Amino acid sequence: RSLASTVVSERIRSELDQERPEAQRLAQLLDEAGEHHLGLDQQAVLLGLKRAALQRLENADGSKADLTRLDDAAVFVRLMGSFGTPFSLWKLQNRVHQLADHYQRHVAEAESPVSREWCSRYRHLAKALNLRVGN
Repeated sequence: RSLASTVVSERIRSELDQERPEAQRLAQLLDEAGEHHLGLDQQAVLLGLKRAALQRLENADGSKADLTRLDDAAVFVRLMGSFGTPFSLWKLQNRVHQLADHYQRHVAEAESPVSREWCSRYRHLAKALNLRVGN
């Protein structure tokens, strides 16, 4: 393995090991790895991204704070998909499905800018996970 590959792999691992990995930082690191065709432990990265997405959604409660949580989870899912390797999404899909009641509440409050934004971000994440959302 090249020094560059080792350094970038270590940065990715270090970011994934954080209590709250930064979605945009991981996106930059993975883009860098892809640009330079650096070999990564794909399974470890996929597991770390899935764990990060689940962690983001763990405290989702339908509040305004979810806007960032939903965005970050969507970035993690997009990054997982960029590997082109099959992986299980059922835990993430299940968690997003559990948030459907919050989605329906926000649909009913469509005049609220926060509700419209919450619904938009929820739909974006659901689409990334191949889930159908009503309304």
